[in-house]
Amino acid sequence: MLRVIITDHRLWRYRLYQAVLGMAAMPEPQAIADFHACRLGRWIDGQSVVDQARWPEFSDIVQRHQRFHQTARLLVDQWQQTREASRDLFRDLIQQGRDLSDRLEQWARMAESQKGRE
Repeated sequence: MLRVIITDHRLWRYRLYQAVLGMAAMPEPQAIADFHACRLGRWIDGQSVVDQARWPEFSDIVQRHQRFHQTARLLVDQWQQTREASRDLFRDLIQQGRDLSDRLEQWARMAESQKGRE
């Protein structure tokens, strides 16, 4: 399931990037800002306290996810005001998205290897 969630978040990011580049409709800022609304956010919210404690990486991923959505919100707000997006903010968003994906991939590999040992 985690692999599906990772892929879904990548697609979500891609749609946002397309919107910033003028190739798709820009989503509403409220929808962007709510890091609980995307599939990854819903999955994070559904993890039990026991599951969270079992994975030290969990809080890092949550923070990266929240930061990504905050940056995305800033970018969308800026775009709506000026019809342009700051290149620096866009670069930050892309880097944050990559970093989040990398951490999620590491976590998925670790979870899969531990599952194989159980």
